[in-house]
Amino acid sequence: ILKQARQIGFNKVIYQMGGPSVPEIMEVAGKQAEGFISYEMFSFNTPTAQPFVKAYAAKYGAGIINSQTPAFYNATKILIEALRRAGTVDDTTKIRDTIEKMEGYDAGIYGPLRWTGKALYRVDHQIALPFYVVEVKDGNIVMLTTLSVD
Repeated sequence: ILKQARQIGFNKVIYQMGGPSVPEIMEVAGKQAEGFISYEMFSFNTPTAQPFVKAYAAKYGAGIINSQTPAFYNATKILIEALRRAGTVDDTTKIRDTIEKMEGYDAGIYGPLRWTGKALYRVDHQIALPFYVVEVKDGNIVMLTTLSVD
């Protein structure tokens, strides 16, 4: 859509919430991605990201990693640890209760697990993860800001 919008002359800022990662969009839109702004779930430039990036490239080859992939990886590690701690794969209530008590568990990508959400939802059931706003400038992804749910 970004590429098509630029091709028909739309030159305003285009901002994305969700959808393909910025590198995927840049691959399709090319130079027409210039000025594109997006919310990203993950920064591949952090020190904690590097082991994941290397392991991913070793298994799947160097290429674009969708920014949602680390979140799925992190969630899977949390679930596996919860299954181990709960001692069951069948008792979903026990597994859920175990996950709720895993504050501080470090799955390796985002740092120690921290729950939030009480102020908005009256219960801490939201994993507190940073998120990023980036822009394509001169063919590169530039971090505009890092935000948190806090």
